[in-house]
Amino acid sequence: MDLLKKDFYLIAPDYPGHGYSQVPDSNYAFTFDNISNTIGGLLDSLGIHHYSLYMQDYGAPVGFRLAVKHPERINALIIQNGNAYMKGFPEAQDTKGELQQYWRDKNKKYEIDWIDYYRKASLVLPEKRNLASTVNPDRRIMDAEIMLKPGRLELFMQLWFDYGNNVKDYPQWHEYLRKYQPPVLITWGKEDTYFTIPGALAYLKDVPKAEIHLLNGGHWAVEENTAEIAELIESFLKRNFF
Repeated sequence: MDLLKKDFYLIAPDYPGHGYSQVPDSNYAFTFDNISNTIGGLLDSLGIHHYSLYMQDYGAPVGFRLAVKHPERINALIIQNGNAYMKGFPEAQDTKGELQQYWRDKNKKYEIDWIDYYRKASLVLPEKRNLASTVNPDRRIMDAEIMLKPGRLELFMQLWFDYGNNVKDYPQWHEYLRKYQPPVLITWGKEDTYFTIPGALAYLKDVPKAEIHLLNGGHWAVEENTAEIAELIESFLKRNFF
């Protein structure tokens, strides 16, 4: 954002229950539908009715819901390891695997195992590639403090369970892309083992003019390739809108 703020108006809201935003009360359904409605309400309150979306990971299902609901508002999509195709989601392709089973019956053991994994991961600075040098250790500690508050990880498992509904919505997102052909920039960390390269290339089926860059990085490519991605975004937006 620091590299783009001179030329563009940027906002980066925390989703409910994410970052420094408050954990919603029990009446707030912690689902992608509800989060996208909250972000849509924020955009309306700010008077922002035309915008480009930067979507990564969970940002993709939130962003595509906004796009499907108000296609006339979308100027462009910038996608960084944000999946919308089964081809790019190996774990979900196994209909008999643990993830599909969890989405079917909310398997408690799977949930406990993942909570334990996230708890441990939040306490360890990643060493893969150059992430350890690019992610501020102080920020990592603050993030861990937020994520490890009582009940926070259990709440996030609700969202992971709801992710199965995103997979069901993939065809609707594809139809949006085919019908409206928005300008699409894809900057994809090609070493991502969770959302894989086929997921990036799959966009070409529905938006053949999508601009794709496969980068030397993983799921958090924006942390490893910050300047490169900022340059690609600036060039892409200026070529399409200025």
